Amino acid sequence: GGTNPVATAVGGGLTFSSLSAGGNSTCGVTPDGSIYCWGANGSGQLGDGTQTDRATPVRVVESPQ
Repeated sequence: GGTNPVATAVGGGLTFSSLSAGGNSTCGVTPDGSIYCWGANGSGQLGDGTQTDRATPVRVVESPQ
């Protein structure tokens, strides 16, 4: 059998009103509506404009319209 996931505190001192977890990355929405993501970022999936893996939440950069 597999291992059970264990809740782990995330650095950055942020509070999230909702979370969405993927295979290798997680995103959360703060009460003020800001979006932060962390985890694997090899394809730029965290939305911070880089391909750097992040151990702590980074704010998602909104794309210009």
